[in-house]
Amino acid sequence: MDGKLYRYALTVVISILVLGCAAPRSSLNTIREVTANPPEPEDSLAATAAEAPDSLQSRPAEEDLLNQAKIQYSNAMISVYDNDTTGARFHFEAALENLRQLQEYEHLEPWTEDESRLFTQKISEDYVQYVKNKEEQENGYRPSSLQEQISLLEPIEEIEWENGQFKVLDDREGHIPIILNARVERIIRFLQTRRRGEFQTYLNRMDRFEDMFKDILAQYNLPPELFYLALIESGLNPRAYSYAYAAGPWQFISSTGKIFGLERSYWIDERYDPVKATHAAARYLSALYEEFDDWYLAMAAYNSGERRIWRAIRRENTRDFWSLRTLPRQTRNYVPTVLAATIIANHPEEYGFTIDPEPKWVIDTVRVGKGYELGNVADAMSIPVSVLKDLNPELRRYTTPTNVDSYVLRLPEGTRERFLAAQDNIPEAGELEYVRHRVQWGQTLSYIANRYGVSVGTITSVNNIRNSHWINVGDVLTIPLSPSYARRASSTSRSTTSIPQNVAGREKIVYIVKRGDTLGEIAELYNTRAQNIRNWNGLYYGQYIYPGDQLNIWVPDDSEFARGEPTNQSEGTQVATSEASQNSEFQIYVVQSRDTLWDIARRYDVELNSLRQWNPEVASGDIKPGDRIRIMVD
Repeated sequence: MDGKLYRYALTVVISILVLGCAAPRSSLNTIREVTANPPEPEDSLAATAAEAPDSLQSRPAEEDLLNQAKIQYSNAMISVYDNDTTGARFHFEAALENLRQLQEYEHLEPWTEDESRLFTQKISEDYVQYVKNKEEQENGYRPSSLQEQISLLEPIEEIEWENGQFKVLDDREGHIPIILNARVERIIRFLQTRRRGEFQTYLNRMDRFEDMFKDILAQYNLPPELFYLALIESGLNPRAYSYAYAAGPWQFISSTGKIFGLERSYWIDERYDPVKATHAAARYLSALYEEFDDWYLAMAAYNSGERRIWRAIRRENTRDFWSLRTLPRQTRNYVPTVLAATIIANHPEEYGFTIDPEPKWVIDTVRVGKGYELGNVADAMSIPVSVLKDLNPELRRYTTPTNVDSYVLRLPEGTRERFLAAQDNIPEAGELEYVRHRVQWGQTLSYIANRYGVSVGTITSVNNIRNSHWINVGDVLTIPLSPSYARRASSTSRSTTSIPQNVAGREKIVYIVKRGDTLGEIAELYNTRAQNIRNWNGLYYGQYIYPGDQLNIWVPDDSEFARGEPTNQSEGTQVATSEASQNSEFQIYVVQSRDTLWDIARRYDVELNSLRQWNPEVASGDIKPGDRIRIMVD
């Protein structure tokens, strides 16, 4: 079997494996369209000449996100086969991002939640095997979350100890019992060797947050050792983000954070705020200890949830954490990891670590009554914008909210007066702008969110969409746009300045993308490389192409393609058109029920053969409601 055929077979097998176990799914083409590239400039209310019947519906966003993750996973494994580590990393991370977005829904169906969590674990394990380990060897790549490294990405092999022997190191009233047994010793050795560099970094960060975190824990009468739970959760990195959908120094998932008072809106995500998140973690840990009356069980529940701990207790008829063998390996390793981190952190030199402390997290604050972009504030105060971002990690758009009367902005210590002196010269960010989007056939919430650069949760919140409901063709959605939306769109859209106007010794032809096309297959057709096609068309790596897109292909002057000879497409159609056709505009027609190509050609007074040439993907006449037909207008 040659490489191309094997690659095709691999695609089919992986697609069947990842899609076959779920409920009815969208077609491959529909799924690929979900992750649309940068927003289209035209108003979508007038984007098409006609629309599909209102009775047609797009798929539920939850199901669509899960499907998209599976397609990305399939692409990642194909990249692995092609030995394309960069491509594999892109698709793995895109799959994990789709799964993360599922957690923005407050009421997922049970099967969706279970499937997404299992699939997240599978993707994460393959990510480690095929990408992380390889990049680590080549480039020193490291994930940001120690919890992922130890309990998910690099599970520690479990061992048993004779007669449960252990040594009590600290058992004072008001503290978590610190013991040393075989499991804890094994993780200590792991941190001293295989994860020495990362753990050293986390130890260096302790001074930055330790006093503040422990002071907050003390307000709730909690043991100070819980500080080390945050150490292993995030490495004390406020910006830490886990592929298990958790965020911030205490790694809250969205739903749990909401229960304990952490707001998540278009403007802010308080899970990333060290102070607010620590208060929420203290409330959560207090509730867990009240429920279990045992700190080992409470910490285990923090990791895997209360219900899972209670199931293990009932199944094994014991409340001794060390005897609960039916807990997931991640949770069985979690508590000894907290203990190991506590032991090393309190005696670093004894275990071969020398702490080089980072500066303490000390701040000034100022209350602002209007929206400011952090970049403008930094410029006015002559300080790096990165400093303001580090002190205000809850800001999702690096702009203070414009929808509140006042907001507390954090500043570097000793700079409050400097801000007040410069405040009158700082331009306002402007009010939040809104656009109206009419839903078209095949569009999903995730597609629309990607198009406008907002989250699915933002759209569902603004439009009062219940998570279990579908959106209908013809619905008009209100989409909030940040003041910097246009700048972001223009900076990420296709770069026209980099598209070559001529290539020596080559002639340009235009290829119209058909359903199912990939850049790799198009490159093979024209005996070139996918990267060349990207360069010729201003595409970035990983950017999608869609049926009807036009790609510039520069072929050798003496090639059969330059002479206009038919290509070897199985459909037998000519897919390359002359550059002259670029001088005309195309109108888009959305196929209605019972339409035929002949009907459409007669309606627009064009030749049927011309219609087929403009739409090679449906040249055979096989069209269905919702297909987009290109019609040239002189």
